[in-house]
Amino acid sequence: MPRIKEQVLKAELAKRGFESVSIKRELPGGRIQVEANKLYPVHVEAGESIYAPVSVSAVVSSRSRATRRLRLR
Repeated sequence: MPRIKEQVLKAELAKRGFESVSIKRELPGGRIQVEANKLYPVHVEAGESIYAPVSVSAVVSSRSRATRRLRLR
């Protein structure tokens, strides 16, 4: 995958709250398998929140109209 497309993909996923994006492999049909972390708030005592990273494996398409399927591990 060209470096510029990789940067665009990581930027788009970052807009959706994903961090530490790693591209695993390219799949047929313009799809890409990625792994990333998404931070979720966890409420603790006294109403405070901490954020826990949740590992996510996703298959995304480079086509703008394609659906995205996310699978949590």
